[in-house]
Amino acid sequence: MTPRRYDLYLLTRQKVMLGLPIVLLALLPVVPLVLASGGVLPAPAGGRLPPGLPLVPAVILWALAALAAWAVASIPYQLTVTAGGLLEFRSLRGTESVPVAEVESVAPGRLRWLQWPAGVLALTHRRGEVQFIGQFTDQHVLLSELRRTNPAIRMLGC
Repeated sequence: MTPRRYDLYLLTRQKVMLGLPIVLLALLPVVPLVLASGGVLPAPAGGRLPPGLPLVPAVILWALAALAAWAVASIPYQLTVTAGGLLEFRSLRGTESVPVAEVESVAPGRLRWLQWPAGVLALTHRRGEVQFIGQFTDQHVLLSELRRTNPAIRMLGC
């Protein structure tokens, strides 16, 4: 395969769709905590909130925000084909290398933990699977070179 770099192309609204849930989940617990501590919320019958009560939902929502951030950080934003015949999927969490000879199929997939509308591809190889948003610049060139280099690859819906 020809060594080349492919970059993920996302519209601004798509980037917002990825980041907004993280921001909302992270900020949502702050509002009741501020309101409860500032006396804006009415006090319960006993006059005081039970200790730790506002923190329990906050910790749960912050954990969900961290999980969403982990999922977004695992989405490849760059795909590189090396001279040695490796596909390198680069994300904020690191790089996953897959030898072209080990690729078994490319088919429609879905992102784990995220509700992405469409256009997600799953590249299955001998050691597992890589999920990525199918909006890489010149992606059609990559898929045709994959097929040319390894004719045994099953391409479904591509």
